[in-house]
This record gives sequence, C-alpha cells and structure tokens, in this order.
Amino acid sequence: SKATQFIIAQYEQLHEMRREYNRYIFQAPTIVVAVLGGTLVILGQKDNTSPLFPLLSSIKNNSEILLVISGFVFVMGYWALRSQVLLRRTEKTLTEIEADYGLTSYEMYPYQANRKLRWWQRGPSTFMIVIYILLLSLLFFVLGILGIILKINHV
Repeated sequence: SKATQFIIAQYEQLHEMRREYNRYIFQAPTIVVAVLGGTLVILGQKDNTSPLFPLLSSIKNNSEILLVISGFVFVMGYWALRSQVLLRRTEKTLTEIEADYGLTSYEMYPYQANRKLRWWQRGPSTFMIVIYILLLSLLFFVLGILGIILKINHV
C-alpha cells in the first residue's frame, strides 16, 4: 500500500539523516584540529620578545588571533551540538517507527544501552566530542582575554 511505502521511504531517509548528522559531529573536531594546528604552527614561528616566558609573550602578542580562534571553535562546537540534537531526535523517531510497525533495527541507539553502565559509558561518544570542542573554545577565549589584559597592563 502507499502508506507502507511512505513509512519505508521515511524510515530509510531517517537512517540516512542519522548517518549524516553522525558524520557532521565527527567532522567538527577534525576541522578544529586542522585549523588550530596550522594556526599554532604559524604563531610558534613568530619571534617572541621574552626569552624567559615565550608562552606569555606569544599569548600577549596574539590575543586577537586567539579570540578569533575561540569564536571559530565555538561555532564548530555549536554546529556539532546542533547536529547531536538532531541526531538524537532522529534516533527517537526511528525508534517510534520501529515500535509502531514491529520493526527491529540492526543498530542499538546510545540511549538504549544497558542502564547498569555508568553514565559516561552508556552515553554517546558524540556528546563528549561536543563537550571537548566547547571547552577548547573556552580555553582559547580565556587565553585571548589574558593576552589583552597583559597588553593593557604592559606586562
């Protein structure tokens, strides 16, 4: 029937969307690492004015770049978080379709994992990726603010 064909098509499309959101979440840290790695290599090659404290000197001299990087990393973290929210909603919709039509998925979704496991063992790895990206954004923001404070105080 047309209804059955519609449900099957919707189910297949939701599975494809799930794979896509999962890819987005795992692409975010790859992009972040590539951009940060390149930026840190470039910053590390600049002449530092303080031989005793090259890190503080580098933070002070590049505070604006660190703030821009923190903004970029935050946007990537938001992108990953948004993808994770959509991924979880897609998984719940798939589960509802499976329950309504007596279907069995070959995959187990993270929230269906054994409840005897600790929260960090049963939670999705994508959640940890999002947390790490957002913490990295916070770190670069704090370093950028520290650099501006060092400039203002002429340290």
